[in-house]
Amino acid sequence: MPILIVVPYQSSFQWSLALEVACNLRSNGEEVHILDIQISNVRSAKSILRRLAGHQFLKAKVIEKLTDMGISYSCYRKTSFFHWSPSIFGRDGRLNLADRFVRICAANVADTLRTSKIDRGIKVRREFWWQILEAKKVEEILKDFNKKDIRKYDSVYTVNGRYTRNRMVREFYKDLGREVTIIEVGSGQSFTLWSNAQSMNELADKSLAMWNSCADPNKERNSVTYMKGRLSLIGGDNATFKQNMSYGSIPNLPKNKKICTFYSTSQIEFLYLSDRIPSEDYQSQQEAVVDLLETLGPDWHVVVRRHPFGNGNKFGDDEGELWMPLQVYENISFIQPDERVDSYALAKKSNLAAHFGSSIGADLIFMNATPVISMGPTEWEYAEIDTKVRNHSQLMRFLTSPLKTRDFKSILPWAHFYKNRGVKFKYVVKDVNGDLSLRSELPKSTHKEIINSRMPE
Repeated sequence: MPILIVVPYQSSFQWSLALEVACNLRSNGEEVHILDIQISNVRSAKSILRRLAGHQFLKAKVIEKLTDMGISYSCYRKTSFFHWSPSIFGRDGRLNLADRFVRICAANVADTLRTSKIDRGIKVRREFWWQILEAKKVEEILKDFNKKDIRKYDSVYTVNGRYTRNRMVREFYKDLGREVTIIEVGSGQSFTLWSNAQSMNELADKSLAMWNSCADPNKERNSVTYMKGRLSLIGGDNATFKQNMSYGSIPNLPKNKKICTFYSTSQIEFLYLSDRIPSEDYQSQQEAVVDLLETLGPDWHVVVRRHPFGNGNKFGDDEGELWMPLQVYENISFIQPDERVDSYALAKKSNLAAHFGSSIGADLIFMNATPVISMGPTEWEYAEIDTKVRNHSQLMRFLTSPLKTRDFKSILPWAHFYKNRGVKFKYVVKDVNGDLSLRSELPKSTHKEIINSRMPE
């Protein structure tokens, strides 16, 4: 059965990944069709000029090469200036977060505005209007395409499942019972394939499978080198958030109490996740911290190290109000996102470190300086272990045992995955201007690449 690859954005990022996967699938004997969705979402005269001046990534020569490779291509365009106002707001002005289109657009709206307040505000309402309009256009195109195209696609691919148009593609074909694969960027110029958009559970499974299947005798040493890079003052793939840290700087801590530091994550990141938190587990970071405060008791002081802003922040602190109700507790203090505190030095001064899905949890485990518990979903825990503390009963069980550091080797599969993930590009070439081209000849594979296995090399 033929495979459909849907590309709803005209960007080199989306097209480079889509073309590379299309060529890989074709080289493995699959029948492939590319659907190019071009939507004019014009918000102002400036937008019109920007679009007219932009790169046209799929030039005639690229389409011609696709045809030579046996990859079929079709383009659907939709331009409209009509006003479509969905009834997604209640009488109180708040968004109906259960609405299908709101769910599809929420992550893109939050990312565009850099806010987790996706249920209110004039800017939020305006952005939702535009994003839902885009989603509706994509849905109309897909309905029209399905009526006119006589081929039956059992498998559909699209790029990056968190953007509105891509998410609409995924939801549309999921509703039709089709298998949908998400194409994501890998390490360097490479791609990875996913069953779910932004799934921590799937990433944990993939990293462990990749680790177990890797025969490289140096994989452990290389993974340790990668983690050391994350802990260094400069460099590493977490460099953005280290830029606002002052080496060795920690706040004043109570001297007569044990210290538990809770490392929070951004609420926006949870909007991206496709994983659902089980009902018996902590449903929010705030719920987890309250349980820590009430269970640890008066002999402990809890420091909440809020997720840093990173390299500057133009949007203010919109998540501060989420933590305000916790200020009624006496044994708690907060480190704000813009404070230049050294998160790693703080962990070394703590008796216990906790986190809720943030990648700093992996860094702290590797440091091996203090006991670390994971109170939310993570990308590196593969089994039920004592340090997976997802609810009150698990916290009580953990605290009845002597506190001890974790084996740093437990996060090496995660480090190995981030360092090496993805199938390297062989077909797509991207020049300095961002234009894309395809190699004149398909390179011969030197090793087996089973793309449909959904597993990176």
